[in-house]
Amino acid sequence: MPRPHLLVTRGNLLNFASDAWLLPTDRFLSFTDFWRGVPQLDDRARAALTPEFSDGRQVALALAPRDGEPTPVLTAVPDRALSDADDEDGLADIARRLQAFVEVAARTATTDRRTRRPLPLLAVPLFATSGGGSGPLRDAVLAQQLRVLRESAETFQVDITIVTLHADVHAFAQSRRRLDPVSSWPELEATALEEAQSLAERARRRRLVPFLGAGTSVSAGGPSWTGLLEKLGQEIGLDPETSEVLSGKNVLDQASYLATLFDEEQPGRFADAVAREIGSLERYGLAPALLTAIDSEQAITLNYDRLFETASEDAGVPRAVIPGDHEGDHERWLLKLHGTVDDASSIVLTRDDYLGFDSSRRALSSIVKATLATRHLLFVGFGLTDDHFHEIVHDVRRAFPSSASGTLATALTLFADPLDERLWQGRLRLVPMLPTPRDPSRVGEAARLLEIFLDALAAFATDAHSYLLARGHESAMTAAELRLRARLTALLREATAEERATGAWQEVAGMSERLGGEGR
Repeated sequence: MPRPHLLVTRGNLLNFASDAWLLPTDRFLSFTDFWRGVPQLDDRARAALTPEFSDGRQVALALAPRDGEPTPVLTAVPDRALSDADDEDGLADIARRLQAFVEVAARTATTDRRTRRPLPLLAVPLFATSGGGSGPLRDAVLAQQLRVLRESAETFQVDITIVTLHADVHAFAQSRRRLDPVSSWPELEATALEEAQSLAERARRRRLVPFLGAGTSVSAGGPSWTGLLEKLGQEIGLDPETSEVLSGKNVLDQASYLATLFDEEQPGRFADAVAREIGSLERYGLAPALLTAIDSEQAITLNYDRLFETASEDAGVPRAVIPGDHEGDHERWLLKLHGTVDDASSIVLTRDDYLGFDSSRRALSSIVKATLATRHLLFVGFGLTDDHFHEIVHDVRRAFPSSASGTLATALTLFADPLDERLWQGRLRLVPMLPTPRDPSRVGEAARLLEIFLDALAAFATDAHSYLLARGHESAMTAAELRLRARLTALLREATAEERATGAWQEVAGMSERLGGEGR
């Protein structure tokens, strides 16, 4: 049985793919405006309400499951707020409620699974802190929440993700997890943890560029290439015998055959069917969410879906899409090399699409080549079998022979493959999640380890300290952090108008903003 794990990511719980999640309320079924995005919330809550929940004897209550959606679990916040960081009774009450949530959610997730993982995945916001963003004792609660959820995950054999919209909360949580890496990521071997830290160091220097393959969407319910083609074959009414023969062909030829059948009925119908199937994915999983922690101007994907765009938006780092309309003033961009569901005609899937790729998308390929030459790419969820990328890596190696002794990129793979290591030697550094040859029965185990690896990478890549001057974090700071906070606060408070008028003050103000202050 895999060891349960606690993860932390920025994001929006309403857009996050999990099996069950904590929906904060009180015993009177009061909800803040943020949670009103849950469909038919009031009706569903009243239908689930029990006398025990109303009188406080029960503090966690699952709503009726709905097809394809994570199950919300109503969890009552304490009737009274914490008095201070040493309020042991208050902290114990919060812990009791979190434990009750995990117990109910684990039971619900076991019978109504939404994710394809070895362990159910629960999602939790920052709990009992006035909406997760303004509680004066927020970090005392967060430190407690990290501990309680880690213990509860072990007790009930589930994985749990803390999901927050707030940059300072995310930064504080990651800073505390980094204090003890071995305890925070016990599932990772020492070499894997060192690899995550090494990649994170590149990310902090903004030299790491994520490259997302189809595997990053599978955790959210997205189909694999084979699964997508099987669904399309069913839609067009392919008989079982033909389906079996077709499955033995190259995926490009499978797609070409299906495209012929679809387009015989109506030109362009195949591309529309692909866009409709992929476009139905609305909730992102762990991989896209965790990869948003890599602070890179560039990102590249082969995927058609919008999951990484949505995750980036929710994490406060929106990206312009190339090709696209480029609405908004975004300094970061996402290159969708094989097209997007927003423009079905742009999708590259059949052999004809691939053969026409160079002539129609030479400029996009040039962007990838330039990125390979000036940054370090991180391939995630990518099988390394795309002929187009063999060509790109070859071209860059030929154009930049000085890189011959080093690697251009790192690929996170599920299993070890000595042949692949030999094939890609000097071009790609392969980092397997399991040190064994591919075993179909262990794909889920390896994919989960990949998520945990990305969790560690995200934690070490989060170089922000935006909690230091922000309100609500004093309760859980170390003595050294409190002294530094006091010194900086005094500097900002006591600076004269003349000092603020100097050119150097803009740097000081910028530092203040990055540390969570008002920056003036």
